[in-house]
Amino acid sequence: MTNANNRTKIIVAIIAAVGLIAAAYIQFFPWNKKINDNNKLRQEYIISGTVIDESTNLSISQAEVSVIGRNEIDYTQQNGNFKLLIKDSVDHVRIRVTKRNYLSYDKAYDIPSGNIIIQMTYNKE
Repeated sequence: MTNANNRTKIIVAIIAAVGLIAAAYIQFFPWNKKINDNNKLRQEYIISGTVIDESTNLSISQAEVSVIGRNEIDYTQQNGNFKLLIKDSVDHVRIRVTKRNYLSYDKAYDIPSGNIIIQMTYNKE
């Protein structure tokens, strides 16, 4: 009987330990939430759009699209499309677009923003 009794105690102890570890994991790693240093829910937004030539309305590929003062950066695809992922709770961002032979573009946008059309001016100089 002592052998069966000891086996039962070991099984109960293992189950309790697994339950404790699971509870600790859930407590310190919340599901589907991203928390910043201030314990506020951190949002993720996408700013997307297309960069085109203002006079021809043709798409501009390989233009650099960046958020001023931050690390977010993308290059437009062949069709002029871009997508920036903003990983903070911010209300607005300033977008800069640069491309050789074009004047730089700089404008503030509210978050979230999608389907932005950015018209760049060809620099004739």
